[in-house]
Amino acid sequence: MKRSSFITWDQLRVGLVIVAALGILTMAVYKLGQAANLFTRRYQLVAFLKEANGLTKGGTVTLAGQLAGTVQKIEFLPVDQDTTRNLKITVAIDENLKQQVRRDSKAQIRTMGLLGDKIFDITPGTAHYAVLNSGDTIPVSPALDYEQVLAQAAGAVGDVVELTRDMRQLTGGIVRGEGTLGQLITNRQLYDQLTSTLSRTNRTRWSRLLAAR
Repeated sequence: MKRSSFITWDQLRVGLVIVAALGILTMAVYKLGQAANLFTRRYQLVAFLKEANGLTKGGTVTLAGQLAGTVQKIEFLPVDQDTTRNLKITVAIDENLKQQVRRDSKAQIRTMGLLGDKIFDITPGTAHYAVLNSGDTIPVSPALDYEQVLAQAAGAVGDVVELTRDMRQLTGGIVRGEGTLGQLITNRQLYDQLTSTLSRTNRTRWSRLLAAR
């Protein structure tokens, strides 16, 4: 029995649905690529770091805070006497932004928010300096060490707590009449005696001054 060569409406409808789904998927991939700059031409820059806490391969590269590329490689360098160059970072930057990155540009590892992901941020250069070309090295500024800041803050809080405890003990002793200052505040008789002694001393001093004249 010969098979029919005609396309039924059900078959045509299924085909149209598949074509439409493929078209939507293609458009979604294209838009996603545009949003992530996947289809733009890029060039590479190199940076040398002592450490890169939190920075990972595929991480974000920003220029003046705006998306500019990705981290391509993080490589360990051979061990030598220079401990400031332990890592080699290779970043890929949008070719359209090449005029913005110049020899006076600086890179820094920053944090998105207080405890967010680490990013490789670059500051725009000025027209007085030449453009950095593919393979050039971009200098890196020291990054703020949040762990060190938190440790210093914790130490400062501890000092304040200790000072508060000492002040509480001191004022408590004064209220209880301990020590000279406590006796002066809580002992009325001793206070009156001190006031009287100071008054006599002042009168004697003034008398001597008048006699000397």
